[in-house]
Amino acid sequence: MVVGGAVGFFTLYLVLLVSKGGIGGGDVKLMGVVGLVLGWQLVLLAIILATFCGSLYVGILLLFRQSVTKGMLLPFGPFLAIGSLAAYVMGDSLVTWYFSTFLALLP
Repeated sequence: MVVGGAVGFFTLYLVLLVSKGGIGGGDVKLMGVVGLVLGWQLVLLAIILATFCGSLYVGILLLFRQSVTKGMLLPFGPFLAIGSLAAYVMGDSLVTWYFSTFLALLP
């Protein structure tokens, strides 16, 4: 599980460095702790699910609001929490479904 903590922490720490403050240090620490609980496979799934949820939220905002701007700040912590909870509750099922559905389409 220590590997999961390191994967969660350093994945978002890399995003923090590359994005020059696009996410906060709290997000990095949160995913480090989530990685300790979930393990490295599910913490990566949690980050992917959080990104999907955040993108869906912004897409809905773009559809129904005109006040969305490029520099708009959006807290990512709630989406990380949703993605982590989803990965904890149904992570193994999601991974199995993904591999059976999408990778079966490859030649």
